[in-house]
Amino acid sequence: MTTGYTQKDLDELHRLMMDRAPPLATVDDLKTSPSVSAVAWNGSLTGILLQLQFQAGQYVVFNLNCIVARELFMGINEAAIKYGWWDQVPAGLALEDTLPLYSTDHNDRAIPVFTLSTAAMNEGMLVAFGEDQRNFVRVFLPRSVARGLVISIVGVADTAGWWNADFVLQPAIMPDSLVIHRAANQLIKQYGERASSLATERSNAAMEAGDAFNHELWKSVWWAIGEIERTKPKPGEAIN
Repeated sequence: MTTGYTQKDLDELHRLMMDRAPPLATVDDLKTSPSVSAVAWNGSLTGILLQLQFQAGQYVVFNLNCIVARELFMGINEAAIKYGWWDQVPAGLALEDTLPLYSTDHNDRAIPVFTLSTAAMNEGMLVAFGEDQRNFVRVFLPRSVARGLVISIVGVADTAGWWNADFVLQPAIMPDSLVIHRAANQLIKQYGERASSLATERSNAAMEAGDAFNHELWKSVWWAIGEIERTKPKPGEAIN
């Protein structure tokens, strides 16, 4: 299993994350950043949804791609080691380490997160979730919440196969042209004139779900269908 992104996609997401990073937190940010009281999560091949809950029933939902999720995992884990968060109770054994599951792995209203910045202290972490340097939301994650969050990210990564033993993200490998053309021919055989529109629908659905790999896959199938239809002899046309 892999991240669901090609190596080109992963490289571009990493570049965006580094280039758009929000400013580092200050002491004043600790006074003004809302504290997260609970987190629910759900994961997929390409990333993780986080529902951050605050006091008075308020909440926000973020959609982190796997590049950003790995960066958050590393930031929290470094803080946990530095400040001894795992010392008294090992990871996964505290009651707060098991976070509830968010009801869906796709939310059209979730805020896409392309970058983040973190600042740690003994009591927890300040995290800025953002689109770029100007558009971000900074929150405070108490250590009890941060513990569960890092364990949840690892659980998604292990299940989906995001990374190897060295935490290197694993790219998806696009099928070769022969496989693409077989898929195109199979769609034409099954759906006839609807094959092209069906491939487009599947490509668009994957894009809306944030699934870059299947978006490109079905776009390639759509192109192959067009090529097959274009080169197919017309009725009454001689075949050389």
